[in-house]
Amino acid sequence: MRDEAPLVSIIVPAYNAERFLERALRSALEQTYDRLEILVVDDGSTDRTVEIARGIPDGRVRVLSQPNQGQGPARNRGIRESRGDYITFLDADDFYLSAKVAREVAWLEARPEYGAVFCDALHFYAHDPSRVFRRPISLGDRDVFHALLHASLINPNTLMVRGDVLRRGFFFREDRYFPEEWDLCLRLLRAGVRFGYVPEDLAVVEVREDSNTTMEIQWILKRNALASERAALGAPRILRRCRLNLAAAYLANGDKPGFNDAIARALPGPASLVLRAVVSAVPAPAVKSSAIRIWRWRQRRSFERGTRRRDTRAASRGAVRA
Repeated sequence: MRDEAPLVSIIVPAYNAERFLERALRSALEQTYDRLEILVVDDGSTDRTVEIARGIPDGRVRVLSQPNQGQGPARNRGIRESRGDYITFLDADDFYLSAKVAREVAWLEARPEYGAVFCDALHFYAHDPSRVFRRPISLGDRDVFHALLHASLINPNTLMVRGDVLRRGFFFREDRYFPEEWDLCLRLLRAGVRFGYVPEDLAVVEVREDSNTTMEIQWILKRNALASERAALGAPRILRRCRLNLAAAYLANGDKPGFNDAIARALPGPASLVLRAVVSAVPAPAVKSSAIRIWRWRQRRSFERGTRRRDTRAASRGAVRA
């Protein structure tokens, strides 16, 4: 029996996050569970990120600084410096609802045979914060491992892992633009770490739909996903879906040769020949703009069934309680 409540480390990687960081840190500090350390890992910011973090008048906040290396190295720095019995993650541009930490700690404390737990997250577009989308996770009759093979369903903001599990050598991949949280969860599951699921919306993710940078790196993300453990496992249907996603990402970046190669691997035969001919006949700018519109339409459509109204600005002020 513990003499006191377990310590929870909340790791917040932050790069040029002055617009969002205060909201994220407020949501962490206003948790109903208060035995926390909050590690803000400044990843070489050139704006007011460090000033904002150091200006928070709460001794639970620690600021660590490093040269810009990317999210993977920033999260790993936080893991290495953490002291918590449990470790959870919060991206600087997202935020928690107030019961997030308490719900997950209670779940893991009651089930010592489990090493990690995750929850659902709400999503909203930056231009319309009053319209919030739910994307509940459907495991069906599959376990978490097999569900995760088919889709990267665990958002890092929703994940909590026992500290001793991560600190014994489970870190994020440090390649830039790698789906590092998906890769980490797969490695943990393959090592026998059991994952639990709390079917509640306990984190909120902001989606900036019009970010050109996001679209420009999609092909890198999809290529890295294809080259990682999903490909190593070699399930044909999963590989095909990865290659189709990669082909679509090349189109969204205006890369016709990349599309041709990816679609030929995904759809060998007449179907790929037809698609390559169609794409080749359309001017590159038109292909890119059309692909981006379709990409964003699919993203919005994936949210539609769970749409509901909630003012996320109020939630970020602590007015909405989980």
